[in-house]
Amino acid sequence: MPVQWTIEPDRDLVTVVADGEVTHSELVAMVDGLRQRDAHGYRKLYDGGRSIMRMTQDEVLLLGVYMRAEHARSPMGPMAAILPEENPEILARL
Repeated sequence: MPVQWTIEPDRDLVTVVADGEVTHSELVAMVDGLRQRDAHGYRKLYDGGRSIMRMTQDEVLLLGVYMRAEHARSPMGPMAAILPEENPEILARL
């Protein structure tokens, strides 16, 4: 799977590594996984430097709406993101 995440409850930290082609459904699955583990409030590091975003602008917008809905359910912790060199603007608004 191109998107893999590790949740460290003792450190309140989520580390996400995206390698290869990343789709909308994979990122939604990640957000769902964080909710299931009650990890939305943790600090998050997203390393997508070696990824290729395979999402349309509409899918990016839908992902943003989905994440906003998660914000309404529980507080979100800070997130730092390393974006791919190719087309980094696809997630910039997100």
